[in-house]
Amino acid sequence: MEAESSRKSSAQVDRGWAWVVCIAGHFCIALTIGYATSLGVFFIEWKDQFELSATSSSWVVGMPLLVGSFGCLFMGDVALWLGIRRVSMLGSAVSGLASILASFSTNVWHLYLSGAMSGIGLMLVVSPSLVILSQYFRKRFALAVGLLVVGLSTGQSVFPLLFRLLIVNYGWRGAMMIGGAIQMNSVAACALFRPLRSSSSDKVKRVGRRLEGLDNKGAIDMDMGTTPSGTLRNTSQETQTPDQKRKTTNTEKDNLNELSERKLETKELDYTKSLDSIPIKAVVSDQQLNVKLHSQGSVQTQQEKHISPENEEPICDVSRQDVNINNLDHSPKENNGGRTFRDYFGFLDVFSNSLVMLIVLESCFFAIGLSTNATHLPARVKEAGWSEDQGALVLTIYAIVSIVTRATHGWFVDKNYIGAFKLLAIVLFGCAVVSCMNSVSDSYIFLIGYGVILGGFVGIAAPLTIFTAKSVARPSQAPSAMGLVLCALFLFSGTGSIIAGKIFDVTGNYVATFLTAGATFFAASILPFIVAVCKKRRQIE
Repeated sequence: MEAESSRKSSAQVDRGWAWVVCIAGHFCIALTIGYATSLGVFFIEWKDQFELSATSSSWVVGMPLLVGSFGCLFMGDVALWLGIRRVSMLGSAVSGLASILASFSTNVWHLYLSGAMSGIGLMLVVSPSLVILSQYFRKRFALAVGLLVVGLSTGQSVFPLLFRLLIVNYGWRGAMMIGGAIQMNSVAACALFRPLRSSSSDKVKRVGRRLEGLDNKGAIDMDMGTTPSGTLRNTSQETQTPDQKRKTTNTEKDNLNELSERKLETKELDYTKSLDSIPIKAVVSDQQLNVKLHSQGSVQTQQEKHISPENEEPICDVSRQDVNINNLDHSPKENNGGRTFRDYFGFLDVFSNSLVMLIVLESCFFAIGLSTNATHLPARVKEAGWSEDQGALVLTIYAIVSIVTRATHGWFVDKNYIGAFKLLAIVLFGCAVVSCMNSVSDSYIFLIGYGVILGGFVGIAAPLTIFTAKSVARPSQAPSAMGLVLCALFLFSGTGSIIAGKIFDVTGNYVATFLTAGATFFAASILPFIVAVCKKRRQIE
């Protein structure tokens, strides 16, 4: 029964329901982050309604991202404990409710509070979406994460024009209420996050149950006598014919070979989250079967012919020392009461990975430049003498172009036509050059071209940042690494829009604002080269 369930889980990876999960995540991102990053359309409305400065209005726009950033670090691990589907559905409902409540605001503090509530909803949706995607995709993860993050561009291309239409007909309050109702549809999308039960903890539990039940399958008799060395001997095989012994050995090998059905890249499974002190040693090959169990007695079944590790590569090598069958009782009571410090705070281990920290630093610089453009580009168009509708159209074109690049770049990375770090550095440098040229002309054609080129570069950079963080992290650190990158993107997207607003208040124009965005893009472009060099040196060592 377990083998059949394992095969079904393996069959869902990179195909079938995995693409349903990817599409559902796309809509979740569109209705949460895509919605939040499109609030720049309300920038002028809130500024006039509550008589705010550009800095104060930027606080309202950036509040959801600021609040959401603090939970992204650990929310992926929390979702694994509580259930990805239920956590993400709760977050979708909270985001929609926050927008509806914001429509009743009579004071700027009401907008701040509703923005903070929206940020809580964001962190409950985004991190779990990436975690479930990493479970369903292996070979095509770069393409899948690109399609998922395209949701950001989808939201940015749809909501600005929709908001302008709703503001003209119903005012900004009516636009917020209708927008909140639209956000509620992400609850249905999150309901499609069907759990994939093939995690490392599930495999370890199957090992314990399988080893305990081997005597029932006729593979090893645990109730026989002992050998002269004091270990239990498998006397059930003594009365078997050579053909029967061969079939028994093949059965044992097949049971253990299921542990490595996905052929993890490191060939080492980290079981510390679910069984902190339970070690397992299982080395299986075509010519050698070595299973060691230690309880009050031990069982050892091994061929006399020794095969050296240099000649045979083990299918699964998961070692601490030995496995104690008595410790493999996974009752709910023991699971809840036996958690260690590592179980609750294991996500902090990602801070020891210097390459992940460099990617996080890159995402900080990138987020500042990204939020400056997403939040203040419509206002920059109006400063150039064009209407608010034309400003929303520039932002929409910027988002549509980023949809194309985000959806297609992953295919080139998966096919190894270009390295992920090299491509990331190139597009970030392109963002720097384009942002610095923002103040060259006030022509509307120029501003549309600016949105097209910048949208193409940004569309590639955002998902590649997440992909590179996962690629340099160990398997056990992957959820925390992606969550930490999201934390940095949200935190500095919120602060970036505020910094840009403050610069505008001081200078009275957007020249210095977009030059600052270009400088942060340039700083971000240097870090992928450093990470690529360090990673190559580690591989050589």
